[in-house]
Amino acid sequence: MAKAHKAPTQVSIASTEAESDLRDFVTRYWPHAAGLAVVITGVILFRQNSAASAESHELEAWGQLGLNASFDEGFGSVSVPSASIIGDVANQVSDSSAGPWAKALEVGKRLRDDDLAGARAALDELKTNWPDHALVRDPLFARKGEDGPARSLANHVNSTVAALEAWKEAHPFLFQQPALPADAPRVRLNTSAGSMVVGLYEEYAPEHAANFLKLCKEGFYDGTKFHRVIADFMIQAGDPNSKTEESDENTWGQGGPGFTLEPEVGSVWHFKGALAAAATMAGGPTSGSQFYIVTGADGRHELDGDYTVFGMLLEGEDVAATIEGGAVLGDKPQEPVTIESTEVLSE
Repeated sequence: MAKAHKAPTQVSIASTEAESDLRDFVTRYWPHAAGLAVVITGVILFRQNSAASAESHELEAWGQLGLNASFDEGFGSVSVPSASIIGDVANQVSDSSAGPWAKALEVGKRLRDDDLAGARAALDELKTNWPDHALVRDPLFARKGEDGPARSLANHVNSTVAALEAWKEAHPFLFQQPALPADAPRVRLNTSAGSMVVGLYEEYAPEHAANFLKLCKEGFYDGTKFHRVIADFMIQAGDPNSKTEESDENTWGQGGPGFTLEPEVGSVWHFKGALAAAATMAGGPTSGSQFYIVTGADGRHELDGDYTVFGMLLEGEDVAATIEGGAVLGDKPQEPVTIESTEVLSE
């Protein structure tokens, strides 16, 4: 429906005297009135711009957080690329309402990464920088399976961390390899990329440890190559088929000493640096000579219980990293590193 137009305002013609008085007023007071108008307009614009700027800053802060956090369908959980990245975001947006939420995401990520000390440190930052925020102050988390009032994020995380630390202390073998005895056998592998020292778990895999020592003393591994390399997984060696330059690379990984061993599993696990016996199938007989060293930062625990770990890398992690970092075609190194000799340091 069209709006009805107002009737034209009636125009009056002022007298010459009135016009003169108006001119005098404008001449005398215009600079002051104009200045006041400028001030008033400036105040209004400043307030509007400040509000818009604050709103823009908030939007930018939340946008930055959104770029580094992704929600699954239904917002059931949130994931972030890494604790350090989301921690940096929290610092960058600390003067916005997104800051405490970013810091809370860092706490959660560090807990998921089993970085309990880091989670505590991030939580302390949250409590220090935003002491009155709901995440710190309000009871948001119910006590799962327990009676009592709900807990704040701070109390909930502290309780969770304490419980995890106690559980880890009671189950040490699930989080690290058992310590090698002082008199455990040790062998140095001298390679074309440098030397590595491994220790053997005679207590947990006696047959594999004894067999590896025997082959090392016989010089069986001299000239063999690290014929299989998978980044963030492992480096594999011990195949006599890889000894000569003329050997068919297609046969690398198929050779051995002419016998296999029965698996010895269940006591030591595939943490980074684990020395384990190769096998053609999970849970099957292990190669009589081929072995691999786990290089993945988080280990390869999907192999636990199916493949035999019989030792641990003690020295030469940088050498293992060099071997792992070489160019490969598939899983075959383009310039494979050779085991030049082995030295039994103790047995």
